[in-house]
Amino acid sequence: MKSNKVKRAYKRLGVYHLVKYRNSALASKSPLILAHLRDISAGGACLVTKEELPVASILQVYVSFPWLTSSVMILAKVAWVKKMARKDQFESGIVFQEIDEAMRKDIFERIKNAR
Repeated sequence: MKSNKVKRAYKRLGVYHLVKYRNSALASKSPLILAHLRDISAGGACLVTKEELPVASILQVYVSFPWLTSSVMILAKVAWVKKMARKDQFESGIVFQEIDEAMRKDIFERIKNAR
């Protein structure tokens, strides 16, 4: 029997980090929109938004990590989108396309140490 379990490159950690995002293609004329991350890994995250994001779109995501004094900008690609049951919200799987390698390592270490 085949398993439906998705094999991930990195372990994920449940979080609630506030973010602001916008479509990278419209960055110069697009306001930042408030959302949050539901989980995170060194390779991506689950972004919870009030709008349905187009799959394959590239986002500028500004993450407010609690251990930093300012937000970090990450370029991410929307891999999948799912409407949340009983809510006017959407979950989107985002894959980090451009992230500072020191930040990626920091996220990886924090997840490893949280387990």
